[in-house]
Amino acid sequence: MRMSKLRLCVFMVAAVCAVICIGTLSKSSVLAVTAPTVKAEMRNPGGESPSIVFEWENGDSDGHGWELSRSVNDGPFSYYGTVSKNAGREVYSNNIHHGNRYAYRITSKKDSSVFAVSTPVTAVMIPETPQSLTAKTDPKNPNTVNLTWTQQRDRYPAQFDSTANGPLAVIERRKGSGSYESVTTLPDKGSFTERWLEYNTQYTYRVKFKNKYGISSTSEVTVTTGSKPAPADSGKTPTNTTNKTSTVKKPELESVTASPKGPGVATIHVRTSTDHSSCYLEFYRNGAFHKQVHMQTYSNSFDVPVTYAGVTTYTVKCYIMDGGQKVYGNEMSVKATSGRMGTVRLTCTKISPRVFSLKWHGATGPSGYYVYAGKKLIKKTSKTQLKYKKKGGKKSFRVVPYVNIDGKRYTGLSSNKAKPKPNMARFSKSTYYRNYSYATCPFVIKKISLKGKTYTIIGYAVNNRIFKMKKYHRLQIRVTSSGKTAFSKTWRNLSVNAGSSSAKRVVLKVRGKAGMDLHADCHYYAHWEPIW
Repeated sequence: MRMSKLRLCVFMVAAVCAVICIGTLSKSSVLAVTAPTVKAEMRNPGGESPSIVFEWENGDSDGHGWELSRSVNDGPFSYYGTVSKNAGREVYSNNIHHGNRYAYRITSKKDSSVFAVSTPVTAVMIPETPQSLTAKTDPKNPNTVNLTWTQQRDRYPAQFDSTANGPLAVIERRKGSGSYESVTTLPDKGSFTERWLEYNTQYTYRVKFKNKYGISSTSEVTVTTGSKPAPADSGKTPTNTTNKTSTVKKPELESVTASPKGPGVATIHVRTSTDHSSCYLEFYRNGAFHKQVHMQTYSNSFDVPVTYAGVTTYTVKCYIMDGGQKVYGNEMSVKATSGRMGTVRLTCTKISPRVFSLKWHGATGPSGYYVYAGKKLIKKTSKTQLKYKKKGGKKSFRVVPYVNIDGKRYTGLSSNKAKPKPNMARFSKSTYYRNYSYATCPFVIKKISLKGKTYTIIGYAVNNRIFKMKKYHRLQIRVTSSGKTAFSKTWRNLSVNAGSSSAKRVVLKVRGKAGMDLHADCHYYAHWEPIW
């Protein structure tokens, strides 16, 4: 009897312990995987570098990691990749499109029933229309207009990164019912001031934002400048008329400077103290009258002819008309020199054993060029390229610009000596997978060469994902030289098999136009659609 009671007590204690243990294990099992809190938000919307940031924190995967996925426009979630961290941040700047709604989900790899989904966020890539545009005249300067508007980054408080640039503000203006003219394009600072406008004149301004993704619609505002202030009493010069004596303030030249512009051309910069509607400037070249211009603003610049060699002296006089008479102010003189033709840069490309492509650039305003093969003059031309169709061997070529001014010919500096180079183009774009956004596989071209009509492209499929990239569903490449298309080719279902987090070398051949100069000038466009 005593033994039975003992056995019963042992059984009851064991049962209680089992219940406790089972409860503990059950509780541990439930708490082993904890879904994190997640959020997604647009960063730098409408700026130069918009992106979507997906963040998660306070999760516990029990050491098994998480899977990331994304939904577009409330559609099904598609797999994006895996992470082992219980908290993290992913930035997506590729493969997002303006106006689409994106939601992001993180799911436990241990238990797919444990997941968390972000609130959908709408991608804002193109800047929105400028808001609260105003235009006011300056009380102290009635012909000055101050524009203000709400900065794009103020539309989205706390969403712009501290170092991120906003869009560019494009400002245009028209006078009265005339046509719009460009005023300036500047970073979006929320304000702009324009001076030296006409008095008592109606102006309409329109402002729009732009970035590399597109241009916003415009906002418009109209303003009328004020009347010209009455002249001060000091500095007046009496002018006699038939019936009365009137006074007018003499014009004054504040500064006259000159800078070289092009061969035989200099620019004279003039600043005055008056914007009188009847203000005129007289230019004298080496003492002889050259021209007269109507000066309606405080400052302006004028191109004038000068000798190519030496110095040309210009004297500027300023006057206004009052009562049919000229009222002169002071005069200033300046020494002006010609701009130079600059340095010519020459390239020589071997197209075939008997055809060589010569191209050059860098000269300013020449009348023509002398082209030399070794010491022999082979061509005098006004063009900037030449096909040399003789056996070139190891000859070096050079180009010398010349200009004709005042009946004389002046030669400039000789170009570099150029020997024939193979007809190929090289590109320095990185093939390191971590330099690109996660879950992408761009096709990066490193070299393009041409022989006859056959183009050889050496590129890399740069796979920044933990899965093997099997093929490109579509790969499009277009190559141009000097603005002309060399070839355009689309490959479909192109097998690649690029390993995870790696770069796979790919060699492609395609037929295109013969005779294109890739060494001198070559650009390419590539579009890819990878399949993992």
